[in-house]
Amino acid sequence: MGEGQGASGRRTRALPPELLADVLDHLAEALVITERSPAGDRRVVRVNAAFVRLFGHDADVVVGADPWTLVGAETDPQALARLEAALAGDGVATTPVTLRHADGGVVRVLAHSFVSAGLEVTLLRDPHRSPVDAVGHHDEAWAQAIVSGLSDVVIVTDDEGVVTWASPSLTARLGYGVAEVVGTPCFDYLDPDQLDLAAMEWVETIAVGSRFSPVAFRVRHVDGTWRVMQISAAPLLDHPAVRGMVLTLTDLTDRAEAEERIAASERWAKTLIEGGIGMVAIIGHDGMISYASSSSVAVLGREPDELVGTVQFDLVHPEDRDGLADAFAGAIAGGPSGPHEFRVRHASGEYRVVSAMFTDLLDSPVIGGVVVNAHDVTGRHRAELLLTEQAEVLEAVARGAPLEITLQRVALMIEHLIEGAQVAVGTTDAGGRMRTRAAPLLPRAIVDLLDAVPADAPLVRRLSAAADTAATLLDLDDPVDLLGATDDVAAARRLFADAGLGQVRILVLHAPGTGEVLGALSAFVPDHLRLGPIETEVLARAANLASIAVERARFESTLEYQASFDRLTGLPNRAVLHTRIAEGLARSGRLGAGVAVVFIDLDRFKVINDSIGHARGDELLQLVAERLAGTLRPGDTLGRFGGDEFMVVCNRIADEEAARRAATRFSAVLSEPFSLGDGTVHVTASMGIAVSDDPDELPEALIRNADVALFRAKDSGRNQLQVFSEALDRS
Repeated sequence: MGEGQGASGRRTRALPPELLADVLDHLAEALVITERSPAGDRRVVRVNAAFVRLFGHDADVVVGADPWTLVGAETDPQALARLEAALAGDGVATTPVTLRHADGGVVRVLAHSFVSAGLEVTLLRDPHRSPVDAVGHHDEAWAQAIVSGLSDVVIVTDDEGVVTWASPSLTARLGYGVAEVVGTPCFDYLDPDQLDLAAMEWVETIAVGSRFSPVAFRVRHVDGTWRVMQISAAPLLDHPAVRGMVLTLTDLTDRAEAEERIAASERWAKTLIEGGIGMVAIIGHDGMISYASSSSVAVLGREPDELVGTVQFDLVHPEDRDGLADAFAGAIAGGPSGPHEFRVRHASGEYRVVSAMFTDLLDSPVIGGVVVNAHDVTGRHRAELLLTEQAEVLEAVARGAPLEITLQRVALMIEHLIEGAQVAVGTTDAGGRMRTRAAPLLPRAIVDLLDAVPADAPLVRRLSAAADTAATLLDLDDPVDLLGATDDVAAARRLFADAGLGQVRILVLHAPGTGEVLGALSAFVPDHLRLGPIETEVLARAANLASIAVERARFESTLEYQASFDRLTGLPNRAVLHTRIAEGLARSGRLGAGVAVVFIDLDRFKVINDSIGHARGDELLQLVAERLAGTLRPGDTLGRFGGDEFMVVCNRIADEEAARRAATRFSAVLSEPFSLGDGTVHVTASMGIAVSDDPDELPEALIRNADVALFRAKDSGRNQLQVFSEALDRS
C-alpha cells in the first residue's frame, strides 16, 4: 500500500503484499482497494471489515462493482474529480464524499485516495475533527478560548464517562450549568432507549483507540425536553493535557425538523439540504481573516492558507456585502449572532450560499476576533427554488395557461438552477420535425438553426424512435451535431462559440403513460460546466414537467376539436353551424346579401344502412361528406347535423333562386353512384332551404324554417327540394 496517513496523523510503514490481507480487517477505518482493467473500467477488488460495518454492504456485493455506484448524489462533482485524479496516479486527494448505506440512507465521510505499489487505495474516515484537535498547534489558552467561542458543546470525561470538564456553550444548548454537570455520568443525560448504542460505541472507541463517526443521540435538556445532538468522540486518554474522552455535541434539533418538513413534500429536496461540513473562521477588528479551519476546502474549495490574510468581504457577493456588514456589526454590538445567510464565491467561480453564526470574542486577549461558524446551505436554496418553480409550472398547467408560456417557465427554471445553461424546448409537428416552442436565452440565430433541422436528420430520427417512457438522455460534445447536415458547419459552430455554448444535453419528452414522443428539451451549457447528479435531476424534472404540459395541451386541443367537429366525418357539428349562421346574419346588413341554410337528408338511409351493414354505412356517410365539400364556395360551411342529416350554411346569397341553384348543385353530385367495396350504392336526398337577410333574425329560427321545409320536401316524395315560406309554415 505504501505510506499513508493513519487515523492518528502518524504515517504508516509500507506493508509487503503478503501481509496486506491480514492487516486490512484490523484497520479501524473503512478501506476500499480498486483496480483499473485494460479496458479502462474501475472495479472494487477488496473492502475491509470496517467498511462492512460502516456502510452495511456485504463484501461479496461490493467486490467487482463499479466504486462510483456507491457514491451518493449529494457528493460535489469536483470532489469526485479530485479522487479520480488521485486514483489515476496524480498525487493524493482528501475530500468529503457521501456514500450510500445498504439501508437506503447515506453516510458522509472523508475520503483519502492515493496509489501505491500499483494498488488504488481509498481510506474512508470520520470528517469531524474535535475542536481540541483543530487548535492543537496553538497554546492552551488559545485552545480554551476558541472552544468557548464555538456554538457546539465540548465535554471531557474520564474512561468511565464521568464528566470532568464542559465548555460554556453547554448552558446555551442544554440549559445546565457547567458546575452541576461536572462529576456526573454523561450517560445520565441520554435517552434510555439509546443507552445500549452509546455503550457499544463507547467500548469500541476505547478498545480501538480511534474516534467514532458522529452519531445522533437524544439528549435531555434541563427543561425535560429532548434535543437531537450529533455526538462524536475522540479518545485522548493518553494525552498528557487531556487524559480523557473528548465529546463534541452539535445540536441538530432545528435542522432535523426543517429537513423533515421538506422531506414530507419532496424527498429529493432532503438530499440537497444535507449540506457540507461546517467551517470555522476568525475575523479581526480590521475585517481580516486570521484563521480558517480545514473545512474551508469542503465549503469553499479553498485551502485555509488561501483565506488567511484576506478581507472577509473579498469573496462575498457584492449584493450581500451590506447585509453581512450589518450582521457583523450587530454581533459586535451584542445583538443576535445569526444565523445569517449570504453568498460566497467558491474556488470554482460559482457563488455558494452559506449560513453563518457570529460569536464576538474581539475582547478576548487570546482570540481577538469574531468566531464564525459557517455551513454550506446552497443545496437547501436550490431545493426551495426548484420546489417553488415546479409548483408554479404545475399551477400554470392546471390553469390552462398557453403552452408557450408554460414551456417558457420550464426553460427558465433550468436556467435559474444551472448557471450558464441556455435551454430550448421543442415539440414534434405533424411532419415529424422539431419546432422550438420556448428558448428564453438562446440567440435567435441558433433557434432558427434548430427549427431548420429536417425530419429525416439522423439525430431527429433517433430521438423520435426513443420509446422509453423515462427521459432519454443524449450528450453531445459539439452542439453542431444536433443540426445534422447544414450548409455552413463553420458558421453554425461560430454561433455556438459566440454564445459560449460548447456542449448540449438532450432529453426526449414522452407522453405520460403511453411513452409517445412529444418533443425534446435541449440544455446547452459551456464547455467547462460538468453536469453532475444535481443538474441531471433538475433536467429530468424539467423534462417531466414539459411532458405534462405538452400532453395537457394536446388533450385540451383534442377536447376542443371533439367539441366542435363530428368524429366520423370530420365536419363541423351543429354547435359550429349555429355559430356560422349567427356570423353570416350579422354580416348580412353590411353586405346586402343574405344567408341560406340548406338542410340535406339522405332518402331511405336506414334501409341502405341495414342492407350494406353499419360499417359500410359509415363509409357511405364519409363519401357523401367528401362530395358535398367539393361543391362549396369560399365562405360556405358544410356540417353534419346528426345521423344522415347534413347542413350547408351559404353566405352572400342574393335571393331564394340563388339558394335553389346551390341546392341543385348538391343534389347533382349525390346522384352519381358511390363505390363501396365490390359494389355501388345509389343515393338521393331531400332538401329544405331557408333564406334570410335580417341581421336580427335568430339562428335557431333559420334552422327551424329549413327543417320545416325539409319535412315538406320529404312529405312530397324522395329527392325533392323545398324553400321555406310563411304560407308553408301555416299549412
